[in-house]
Amino acid sequence: MSIVPSKVEGQISMSIFFAECMRTLSIHDQTALMEAITVLKNGGVIVYPTDTSYGLGADALNQDAIRKVFALKGRAAEKALSIAVADPTDIERYAEVNSLAKRIIARFLPGPLTIVLPKKEILPSILTGNASTIGIRVPDHDFPRDLVRALDKPITATSANRSGMPTLFSASEIQKVFSLSPAPDLLIDAGVLPQKSISTVVEIQDEEKIRVLRKGAISVDDLGRAFPEVTIETT
Repeated sequence: MSIVPSKVEGQISMSIFFAECMRTLSIHDQTALMEAITVLKNGGVIVYPTDTSYGLGADALNQDAIRKVFALKGRAAEKALSIAVADPTDIERYAEVNSLAKRIIARFLPGPLTIVLPKKEILPSILTGNASTIGIRVPDHDFPRDLVRALDKPITATSANRSGMPTLFSASEIQKVFSLSPAPDLLIDAGVLPQKSISTVVEIQDEEKIRVLRKGAISVDDLGRAFPEVTIETT
């Protein structure tokens, strides 16, 4: 077990404990789901497959688990992490959802869309870099949705790579990147994932505008066709 000092929000936190090496289980292993749940309940970090790439998952309500994700990625503390939930109806547990957001959720989720909304107090500020909003995904993939449903908590939804490095689509690439400590506790191996576009990130500020923060699998044209009466703003 290795110990890594973690600096978050400008202060040194307690040391974070990581496993010396990452265990791997096939997604077809009957124990995979329960093993992943056990890791998350114990404050650990898993690598899991989604509909876009492999992700780093930790209990999104556990501040020390969130710190581990930041440390594993080498991610700046002010850069928010998104979360994954099991079902579109779960989004209202963690964010304020206006009528436009409800329509977008109904049209595109589950799927490759991250919707950024005003967060509720249940989410720790460390997750969002002290921002007042949270990005939320409902992956179109059974494993993370079954996992979150069984855990009854959201998990972090950030790509399983080091910050600034390419997105990873295969378990073998994950094993190479995290071959040395610090490493996640568990990799759920789903083999090589289809190399699809990353999720589109949209922010909903009011009832009349969709702000596209990151272009991805759902195009600006797709949004415009679905909501012709709404202004689409790109950054």
